[in-house]
Amino acid sequence: MPTLDQLYSLSLHQIPIAVIDLETTGLHAHTDSICEIGAVLLEGGEILDEYTTLVNPQQIMSEDVIAIHHLTNEMLVNAPLLPQVLPDFLQFVGASVIAGHNVGFDLSFLNPSLRPLGIDLSQRPILDTAQLARKLLKGASGYSLSRLAGEFELPATQFHRALDDARTTAYLLSLLFDRLAEQGVHTLSQLTETFPFRGTPSSSEGLSPLEEALWMAIEHSLPVDIRYRNRNDVVRQRRITPERLASPYVYAFCHLRREQRCFRMDRIEHYKVISEKSNPPENEK
Repeated sequence: MPTLDQLYSLSLHQIPIAVIDLETTGLHAHTDSICEIGAVLLEGGEILDEYTTLVNPQQIMSEDVIAIHHLTNEMLVNAPLLPQVLPDFLQFVGASVIAGHNVGFDLSFLNPSLRPLGIDLSQRPILDTAQLARKLLKGASGYSLSRLAGEFELPATQFHRALDDARTTAYLLSLLFDRLAEQGVHTLSQLTETFPFRGTPSSSEGLSPLEEALWMAIEHSLPVDIRYRNRNDVVRQRRITPERLASPYVYAFCHLRREQRCFRMDRIEHYKVISEKSNPPENEK
């Protein structure tokens, strides 16, 4: 395994990368728990190895959360606890660079359990494919993992399960490396200087129920049906796929207009996160 200094000088396709993804019992890292870990090792443009495990979260999941990843409380009751799986997970990751789609969310769940072991994955080079895609794939119809996978014809996987999402993220990362090369960015050092990782999300304490729902939709690439009052005081039903929160706005792909739009959260009168594909709201047909 190359040293950290050597990693920075290697070409992007040569560096060992652990692409990680988690499924969790909810949005809040300080109250919710990990229930599944998935990871793949990417090097030379190929997936060399895979790791996955269920985790007993020691709490009951709501039906809304179960509808997203389809992991039931019964499936997890006999799974190992997080402290039992961390040694194998860390051995799998080794000294690799860490990558993920909205990876700051995953790190916010992992790091509190790793710090007592003297480990902080945030101190390593971090690659966030969601952040990089917004910089390198201008004009995409959206930046959720599932939308990018469809638009750029990445190999098909099952979304909202940890290992499958880790695989898809690895395929996306290889595509992004090709786009970086077109811009003259060839090494990890050049990448981290040009597009530095923006960090883990701030604490979600104090978020409104709407903000919590939108964050959940962002992290799990889910659409949201909203009843929205526009500046002319006209209320319409819309389906959006949120991409970014910057209070008081949510930036999202609007299925009605088929384009990226900005919505004021204080004009959203009703909302519902859609956990499965279903028909659009009546006003959008």
